[in-house]
Amino acid sequence: MALQAGSKTADWLKVVRFENLLHNPEAEMRSVCDFLGVDFHPGQLVPTKIGKAWRGNSGGKDRFQEIDATPAERWRSVLSAKELGWVEMHCRGWMTALGYAPLTSSDSLRHWLRKYGEESWGGYLTDRRRSLRDRVAGRWEVPQVCGNAC
Repeated sequence: MALQAGSKTADWLKVVRFENLLHNPEAEMRSVCDFLGVDFHPGQLVPTKIGKAWRGNSGGKDRFQEIDATPAERWRSVLSAKELGWVEMHCRGWMTALGYAPLTSSDSLRHWLRKYGEESWGGYLTDRRRSLRDRVAGRWEVPQVCGNAC
């Protein structure tokens, strides 16, 4: 992640929270423009891809013509409690560092050991092996370089 490559102050890095961008796009885009030292233009609030109108790339199959806050909270109705526990087990440190409050208990071993209904045994073993590899490699650790960015 970009924060891992940062310096102790990370003044060159700006974190933009997805939900903030969706709920208050103009203020967020003005802040990004200020950070980059470029002028804000209202056209920056219209989704485009290589300068052409873009109707989205959504896992929820949404189509849009402007920035839409609907996807920001979709995870609450899409993820099961088990899936949420798995995600938070892997992301808890980053969530806390970036100001998100985990919703599940910190009993990560329970979530880690659980096999989910749709998960094959091969997928289960592969995912747990990768999870252990990432844990040993320190990929779950939050570096102490966030500075003003977090």
